[in-house]
Amino acid sequence: MVKVTYVEIYNEKIYDLLSDSEQQLNIWEDLKTGVFIENVVEEVITNYSEAYLLLKRGQEKRRVAETQMN
Repeated sequence: MVKVTYVEIYNEKIYDLLSDSEQQLNIWEDLKTGVFIENVVEEVITNYSEAYLLLKRGQEKRRVAETQMN
């Protein structure tokens, strides 16, 4: 079993690319569980096709901006 999350850090804010929500997420550290992102969506995948679909879905939600440097 493989669990997949897809997050983006943009302008020092964390966003879940698999969620329908635009809510900013928080990162925490716990002595028992280690570092984790609160309320992030975890999808279970069983094959390559499912992984590709999740990557495609998350790619469409990425934030991209053009700057004078690019």
